[in-house]
Amino acid sequence: YLTARSQEPDVDTALHWLGRAAGREHVEAQLLLADLYRAGNRVTKDLAAAAIWYGRAADAGNADAMCAMARLYAGIEPGYHLDPPKAAMHDHMAQALDKDCGLKDLGYGASAALASWAKQEGVRLGEERLARGFTRRPAP
Repeated sequence: YLTARSQEPDVDTALHWLGRAAGREHVEAQLLLADLYRAGNRVTKDLAAAAIWYGRAADAGNADAMCAMARLYAGIEPGYHLDPPKAAMHDHMAQALDKDCGLKDLGYGASAALASWAKQEGVRLGEERLARGFTRRPAP
């Protein structure tokens, strides 16, 4: 419905079906819905809604969603609340799944004095989350 070539995209119908699939824990739908809200592409930009859907996909073990959450918390996306330890935590969990978010040199949005602490706290939080596991592993 978003990429219909024979007719105009039907955003309302696409959002309806994406919302249903995302609500039923379909990780790819959660990512697409989050991306739409983050970019404001065909919907009103809503970083809080994007974070909810990225968070649910991250909880399912999706490394791309973890990187998206890390970017939001690192302040790369202006307008979302800065939380360097949470940025580092999501980055650490993505790295544990062999995904590089590209945030190491940014200090996770913290000042130089706080960057080291944010990384240590994020690693600690990430290790706790990894030890508990994910709610659902993505299909291979």
